[in-house]
Amino acid sequence: MQRYGFIFLTLGMVVGCTTHMPVPITNPGLNDKPATDIAIAVPELPLHSDQPNVILPGPQTSPAVMKLLEQAHSATLQGDLASAESFLERSIRIEPKNPLMWHYLAKIRLQQGRFNEAAGLAQKSNALARGDKTLQMDNWRIIAHACNRSGDLAGAQEAQRNIDALQR
Repeated sequence: MQRYGFIFLTLGMVVGCTTHMPVPITNPGLNDKPATDIAIAVPELPLHSDQPNVILPGPQTSPAVMKLLEQAHSATLQGDLASAESFLERSIRIEPKNPLMWHYLAKIRLQQGRFNEAAGLAQKSNALARGDKTLQMDNWRIIAHACNRSGDLAGAQEAQRNIDALQR
């Protein structure tokens, strides 16, 4: 399992590499006062040293899915998001109730600029990630970013409120 630890740490850094960048949101109709800033997850490549906590697969993850994640990791490092996407989709077919697979695929979709799909996949991951606050917060960050990039500022603010609630 230690061998996989490095792989998933690196996969998480490449796929989930984020910085939190406040985005000022104005709320029309309320005297154009700035609303609460939204900390969104902005995927960045290449890697940098101050990575956030990386969410690793649990011990219940099957060897076949671990292998597919290893392949997704390699594809991501090579900048081949389409192949990484394919490997993650196959892992979901094997373990459809594994929230981490949906989460990683949401991050790939976010990097591809497929914002509505990214938000939907992150919501699916949240539905399966009951009790895992770290994963849920990261999913809400994906949703906030996707909503913001697609012009849904109310959705981005709602996602930020969910992040704030989970941090309490």
